[in-house]
Amino acid sequence: MARDNFPEKVIRKLRDRVAHRCSNPSCRVSTSAPNDTDAVTNIGKAAHICAASLGGPRYDPSMSTEQRKSFTNGIWLCANHADEIDRDVIGHPVELLRQWKIEAEARAKTELGRPQPKASDAVDMLTQALTGASKSFLASSIHNAHAATTGVLEKLDPRFQVTSSFDPQNGARFSLSAREHVDISLRMEPDSLGSIALQYSRFLDHGIGFEVDAKKVKLEGSPLFSSLSEMASGDEGKLQIGIKPTEAITKFALVDPVSGRHESLDDVLGDLVVGLKSYTFSGTSLGGLQSLTFTMPIDNESVVSAINLKFNFEKWRGLSITKLPWFSKVVRVMRAIEDGWELDITFEISGERLLGAAVRLSQVEAANIVALLRYTELARELSTFLCVEVPFDDGVAISGEQVQILTKAVETARGYSQGIDEFIPPARLEMTGMTGSGAEVFSQQTTRLGYLSFTQPTPWAVMIFSTHISMPDMVFTFNHCRVEKAAKEGMRQKFEIFPELGFSIEYRFDIPK
Repeated sequence: MARDNFPEKVIRKLRDRVAHRCSNPSCRVSTSAPNDTDAVTNIGKAAHICAASLGGPRYDPSMSTEQRKSFTNGIWLCANHADEIDRDVIGHPVELLRQWKIEAEARAKTELGRPQPKASDAVDMLTQALTGASKSFLASSIHNAHAATTGVLEKLDPRFQVTSSFDPQNGARFSLSAREHVDISLRMEPDSLGSIALQYSRFLDHGIGFEVDAKKVKLEGSPLFSSLSEMASGDEGKLQIGIKPTEAITKFALVDPVSGRHESLDDVLGDLVVGLKSYTFSGTSLGGLQSLTFTMPIDNESVVSAINLKFNFEKWRGLSITKLPWFSKVVRVMRAIEDGWELDITFEISGERLLGAAVRLSQVEAANIVALLRYTELARELSTFLCVEVPFDDGVAISGEQVQILTKAVETARGYSQGIDEFIPPARLEMTGMTGSGAEVFSQQTTRLGYLSFTQPTPWAVMIFSTHISMPDMVFTFNHCRVEKAAKEGMRQKFEIFPELGFSIEYRFDIPK
């Protein structure tokens, strides 16, 4: 299938509307410059938001050729990020790329005719923030404002490392990490003593962080606390208390307790949080599709008190069902769990093995997931057979009737046959034409045939997730049969079909090979 490439005028428009800069908001490098001769060096690409051809990243079968090669379907990126968005489709959905494009054009419009930031602007802004001296202040240097603010706070108490961030929803956020042992006191308002004390107890015993209104508690033990308390003195201020996690790896495998068969799975990278009585690990693998959380008591490291192995199918949402990453592996894992296989866990930090345990997960929960995966397997097979792109949608309720219809459609796509035991003769046909083992079919009253086939429109329509698909015509083939003329009305003839030795009926869709 030919690619729907952009015309030159579309490429120029994509490049010019973002001022020759990469549209990735974390990049925005200039993509063109003069080289040593009188030519131009270009490192930018006009990338397709929805792929230019079938099978490409984010391909949309509903788009026309003109739509695929239009300005609306393009985004200007540097070469690195043009390649990255096609390698990591899950991390770069259509909606995100369109938002990048809108923001990049808006920035280019705002920056038109204005000087770009200089290296000295960071010093100017720091001076403005700390001394009040009159210097130029650039809104684009907000990152340096955070660096200056945290620097001032750390001077109040060098025992702490301070980081800051800001978002429109939650406002300013300051995180403190102790560089050494620090004694602190936590004072609570009497009306909230019970609930906060319970959360604090869980924090100490199990490392579970918690959040409280800043006005209901007071931290003592450092001048830094007083300064931050003043910043969070309003009604919206929040105090979050937690333990800085340690990077860890969980290696796990599935083991059949009957046969001893062993299948290794991908390592799970995550964080370990330790309390006085237990520790909790949480991490992901398979590009975030799989998440694992478990808790173990410190005094008995061979017992897992709580474990949750989850597959985040929203990562697949909107992707073509024939291109779901790690699909086969997920199917193997969940079927093994459904069959009662155990999860063999080995926990490591910095390459040192700390513990090992074997646990059995819920077979009931696994069965529900396996039902979805089996449905998806059938849908993938039919989608491939019909060359139809179908997006995955785990939010759609699937009825038993839908499963039955899909199963029947897949069986027909594969082709199936019925023997004489499932046939009640005679079969009656009414046709204007027929193809068989010879033209004498139409001139003789009774004819014995090696086979007789005919095509009939199919009223089937299959719903796969949220996609409605009409089925192609059905081809019926009768093998080893006797055909007798029953009546003739003009160009139409009626026939009756009777089985002979070796009789069977084959069913398949009429798809050109």
